[in-house]
Amino acid sequence: MLLTSISALALASLTAAQAHGEQFAQSMGPVAFLWPQDRPWADDDDNTGPCGAGASGAIHNRTNFPLTGGHIALIAQDEAWGVRVRISYQNNPTSEDDFEDIFQSNISAEADKGHACYQFPDLPSNVKEGQNGTIQLEYNAIDGTQNISHFVCADVFFVERNKFQNSGFSAMCFNTSDGEIAPDSTPTTQEVADGKFSDAPSGSAGSAAATSAAATSGSSNDGSAVKAVLGGAIGAAGIALALI
Repeated sequence: MLLTSISALALASLTAAQAHGEQFAQSMGPVAFLWPQDRPWADDDDNTGPCGAGASGAIHNRTNFPLTGGHIALIAQDEAWGVRVRISYQNNPTSEDDFEDIFQSNISAEADKGHACYQFPDLPSNVKEGQNGTIQLEYNAIDGTQNISHFVCADVFFVERNKFQNSGFSAMCFNTSDGEIAPDSTPTTQEVADGKFSDAPSGSAGSAAATSAAATSGSSNDGSAVKAVLGGAIGAAGIALALI
């Protein structure tokens, strides 16, 4: 099913992102949350759990997030593997033990460069409006000659669905395909050392169009992936160009 309606506010946000796309790409790791907003990124700390940040790990803001019918939007400027999403219902989680799986499996075996949206499972009935939460993204990506874990967190404030305003980057998700994408294998450290994979930046304005894809499970609790085609500059700038 193709969903083509995009709100004027969302389009305006994407147009603004086009102007700042390169700056956006320099302030994130291989994969980041496009929505909800994630914590400030630090290159030296993005391999440190649970939230990939040291001194920058403090909670700077919280994004309103619906208790039901939510989604997350991810953006990737380099390949990544084993993309996992977890959630914490604590006010300020500081340990991996503070998080629990929200999907029954990885939301994607492989994340290609580009943008992808995932339907978020409805939260448990004991989670109420007004509570705080943190959504954790963990994935494997090439760092030097190693394929290692990276972490990102987005802090949220839970609201009822009828009080949630779907606008800006939260309104940019759209369907271009609902098929399952077969995953490729994860590269080994030896393959990286042999030069078969590289962690060199791939976000130049002259890069070819990229397609984001994610594997979905048959389980009713898994996220449904949305595939979007990007062209030109990677990151938010590429998203804007794809939709204008």
